[in-house]
Amino acid sequence: MEEVRKLKLMFNKGGSGSETARLAIPTKWVEEMGLSKEEREVIAIAKGKQILLKKASAEKKYLVIYGDSTNEFVEAYDTLEEANDAADTHWYRYTPQEKKKCFAKVGYVTEKMLSPDAFDEDGNVEDWTAYWDLDAEDNFFNSNDM
Repeated sequence: MEEVRKLKLMFNKGGSGSETARLAIPTKWVEEMGLSKEEREVIAIAKGKQILLKKASAEKKYLVIYGDSTNEFVEAYDTLEEANDAADTHWYRYTPQEKKKCFAKVGYVTEKMLSPDAFDEDGNVEDWTAYWDLDAEDNFFNSNDM
């Protein structure tokens, strides 16, 4: 059920003199989002003059990033095995000369690592390759290890 409320920001000054803004939202909304004291991670997506809040998902995708210093390509996969296989395929397509300049690596992203452009208007992930941060998986394929 959609509900509209007028809320007010609170401003706090820290010990270093910097200010932070806080927004209190109704507990009912928090409960409807499935948040609790145990599960309280929220994704805030700022787009222009709007901020969308949603419960953080534990979902992650595995990215293969390959190319050279001029061209970089990114592909998203559901499993680490698929991503490692794709990275391996890209790497072995390079000639020995190209391998000196090129790379193929695998890592994963979660919603909190994505840029605001990765989400649609409803807060659903539209593009898993629009990342700001990438974590490397343990034992992943990386051309720098070759």
